[in-house]
Amino acid sequence: MEEISLMLGAGFSVNQGYPTAQILNQELIGLSIDDFYIATDGNLVLCEKGQEDPFAYSDYVIQKHYLVELITFYRTCYCIGGEFSYEIFYDFVEDLFHERIHDAEFELFSVNFRNKYKIDDNNANLLSHFKNNFNQLIGLLVVDNNKNRYYKPGVNSGLNFDKYTGFIDCLYRWGKAGLVNIHTLNHDLFFEAFTNLSVFQGRLSDGFKELGSPYYGEDDNHCKIRLPCFVNEYIGQYRLYKLHGSFDYYPFHSRNNAVENFVKKGYGISESDVYKEEVSSTGDRFYVRDFINYHPDFLSGTTSKILRYKEKPYYGTVFYNLKKI
Repeated sequence: MEEISLMLGAGFSVNQGYPTAQILNQELIGLSIDDFYIATDGNLVLCEKGQEDPFAYSDYVIQKHYLVELITFYRTCYCIGGEFSYEIFYDFVEDLFHERIHDAEFELFSVNFRNKYKIDDNNANLLSHFKNNFNQLIGLLVVDNNKNRYYKPGVNSGLNFDKYTGFIDCLYRWGKAGLVNIHTLNHDLFFEAFTNLSVFQGRLSDGFKELGSPYYGEDDNHCKIRLPCFVNEYIGQYRLYKLHGSFDYYPFHSRNNAVENFVKKGYGISESDVYKEEVSSTGDRFYVRDFINYHPDFLSGTTSKILRYKEKPYYGTVFYNLKKI
């Protein structure tokens, strides 16, 4: 039996209308606090045109200002003569959060921000909220030309695969000969929509399994729906490996806040509600909710170990040989 492996680059979904990295960068640097709001459950929501923030008088409005102003600060200090890259920017935030670097200009920005809004949150809390909000924002902005993030199951999904017919035919021919290992750097769910086609139905596996999973989500009617969890089993004829994570992969945190597994959320499942079914000592079944599970797990930064957001040598907990962007 033949076995074929291929890699899909980040541009695979562009023909379906997904934004390129350049377009996404422009959307982020053009972001204003009127473009989104943060609900009291921690979910970030993009505003419709003219829509007001229903939580404008809550503490969450500070997180909005921090998100927008931190992007502006970074562009002002580190993008002179170069273009903004959200991936390199996110690496910068991660290194600040984990205290791998110390940046005097960022410290000054932080002091000014706290004084401006009269808050006493430390950098760790502000950056933690920022990471949560920024990841949600990326997930909301990466949609197709019909503003879809998820696709309804079934052949009537409304998708047009005309620009992918050659690729689909190639996959079909390879699949007849043996196993096809598909590695992708994309976070979106467009490739999974190919399973709506009769030639692929029931023959794509991604390491997740629904049967026997103790994890549940909720639909629009608040009914609990069993969610597939990661079991690291690839048994289909077509095997999908999403190397940078996915918009439907959500970590489930145990009671000590450690990630114990990952679950997949499908079309129509609530973004924020994930439960685990457990059994008490008396045999009664009950559900434990993950209260910190706000956004999917995917790579927002680069895979490089070399930071490139500043020209001069950078000293902190770790020393980097920095290059101009």
